[in-house]
Amino acid sequence: MADPCSIVADGILFFSKSATDLDRIGVSSAASSNPQRSEYVRDSTNYRYWISDGSDDSTTETLTLTFENQSFDRIHLIDHNLKEFTIQYWDGVSAFVDFSTPIAETINEATTSYYEFDSVTTTSVRITMEKTIAANAEKRIAQFLQSTQLHKLEGYPTLSPRFDVERITKQTIRGRRKSALLDETFSASLAFQRYPVASDLLFFKNLWDNRAEFLVWPCAGKESIFRFNIKGTRLSDIYLCELDGNYDSWFDSNTYVLGVNGSINIVQVN
Repeated sequence: MADPCSIVADGILFFSKSATDLDRIGVSSAASSNPQRSEYVRDSTNYRYWISDGSDDSTTETLTLTFENQSFDRIHLIDHNLKEFTIQYWDGVSAFVDFSTPIAETINEATTSYYEFDSVTTTSVRITMEKTIAANAEKRIAQFLQSTQLHKLEGYPTLSPRFDVERITKQTIRGRRKSALLDETFSASLAFQRYPVASDLLFFKNLWDNRAEFLVWPCAGKESIFRFNIKGTRLSDIYLCELDGNYDSWFDSNTYVLGVNGSINIVQVN
């Protein structure tokens, strides 16, 4: 990564919790096929997903999320296989309409898609799917997120991701150990060395004061900001997190000239 003191154009991005997150009250989902799996696009995982049933490139599929009135200006479509699709929002009267920057893909090849537009306030979003990247495959989406951008880091703290896997272990009749792996949890340390950006530090203080959950996208849509695309820094790696630890323990040095030294810990919430 770049010098932690440098000011950057493409820093780590933070977003509000998705308008349709699984623990939001008053959210429902519907799909034109396999509707029982449609809730999976809301659960903040990439290993559970909605998938169509009996679809091909001549079949139009829809997935609709309905929720209490929410405002947002960003959409993430994570780990999908869609080549031709549109995303629209409910106008509050009679129709689904385009965002200020229409989302209407015809030759998409990316499996993670990200869109920015003027903020809308609505109660529903719908994705209409026509074709897949590999022709005639079942259509698939792991995460469908609607949020507001909170902050983009102007500096480069050192990111150290970690993954803890919940494990159940039992002994077989042969006396051997057998383990079953369940959900994994992302956490990370953001280390500040001679950190010069007051707005970044103020952002973290405000998060702490508000005790807010947030989405963090380490690669910010550009895997090139990291030398290696390890787990935690790929395009599909976006996590719902909260700050961990105590605010007064974040900084071990606060000098007026050289900047701040210290670290902040974040941990994924379920």
